[in-house]
Amino acid sequence: MRTDLRWWFAALCLFWGGTWLAVKVGVSQSPPLLVACVRAIVSGLAMTAIAGVAHVGHVLRVGRARIVLVALLCVTVSFAAVFWGTARLSTGVSAIANNATMPIGLLLFGCLLREETASRGQ
Repeated sequence: MRTDLRWWFAALCLFWGGTWLAVKVGVSQSPPLLVACVRAIVSGLAMTAIAGVAHVGHVLRVGRARIVLVALLCVTVSFAAVFWGTARLSTGVSAIANNATMPIGLLLFGCLLREETASRGQ
């Protein structure tokens, strides 16, 4: 592995791990759902600002109602569960549970939006 890739990997680990530390500290001081809402609002505003600066708004040709629906389902529901779980479990267990259940949640949200179909396979 080249040296510059090691730095990127280290930064990824630091930021991802820092997220879980911030969640644990946040839920120890405030109600989990409040922390999840504040995180969603702050990150949404930051991403909107970045999209505005980068002029990528024209790429997103999706209706506002659809964006709100996806935000409510994917972001609010999933992170509310993660923050609630982190208040009761260790951050390591919460991170593993989050990543283990993510494919199931994405399939369910895809089915609700009628963009995926669940089948038993062949």
